[in-house]
Amino acid sequence: MKSEFDFKNASVLKGPLFDPKKTKVQTSIRLDGDVMPWLQKTAHEQSIPYQTFINRVFPLFLDLNPDVFAVGADFT
Repeated sequence: MKSEFDFKNASVLKGPLFDPKKTKVQTSIRLDGDVMPWLQKTAHEQSIPYQTFINRVFPLFLDLNPDVFAVGADFT
């Protein structure tokens, strides 16, 4: 690696360096005991990581169930 770099002709980037919608966020959630094995099994059957499967299924669920975000919604 060079010990010195010449930045005289470097351009300045404007705007975000990445698309926030494509950025993955690490999180921790609690799932019922039978949910995680089902997610993993179903993802395995599709030859994709279970995280990818969740990322594909969750938006579909939200599109089909807009009341999820309703104030005071009862999900029992």
